[in-house]
Amino acid sequence: MPEAIGIDLGTTFSCVATIGPDGRPEAIANFDGSNTTPSVVAYSNNEILVGRSAVRSLTPPENVIYDSKRFIGRQFNDESVQNDMQSWPFKVIDIEGKPLVKLAHKDTNKELSAGEISAEVLKMMKMIAEKYFTKEVTKAVITVPANFDQRQRHATVEAAKLAGIEVIRLVNEPTAAAIAYGVYNEGMKNVLVYDFGGG
Repeated sequence: MPEAIGIDLGTTFSCVATIGPDGRPEAIANFDGSNTTPSVVAYSNNEILVGRSAVRSLTPPENVIYDSKRFIGRQFNDESVQNDMQSWPFKVIDIEGKPLVKLAHKDTNKELSAGEISAEVLKMMKMIAEKYFTKEVTKAVITVPANFDQRQRHATVEAAKLAGIEVIRLVNEPTAAAIAYGVYNEGMKNVLVYDFGGG
């Protein structure tokens, strides 16, 4: 088992990877047999669901949270947060300048940060890796958008801590893509990596 796993905490889908026996990156299949897991968290009456089970659940839309990466480490008044709020079915409120999701879970009103929601996705990535290795996993390299500022990077690290993961390093997504390309294309000298951005 390698010292750490790799996690792509995505806006829409997330995945976890390791280094295979041949020394190359290898995505780890989730409990549904897929290499990617929807970055969706549903707070049902009785439990917290993550991934495909969250998408398929009968949980009310206001309790099904997605796009947490889009407002992690941001301020409530940030233009992107205000714009995104127009399309979200869940309620986002302003608490001391921070955007928090307000919902009812297990008969209790909760106000959750994007970091707390992302932590649930990261916990799932950790569980997928632990099932694969049949042992505890505590360290990871996590990819983040190149345009993430220090607040967003710090919030991502804090989300990992909530999930029981020590972040060895944050790697910009375009850098990770370039490295992965280089692993599979050893003879190539030049490669252009274009980052669409958007978080």
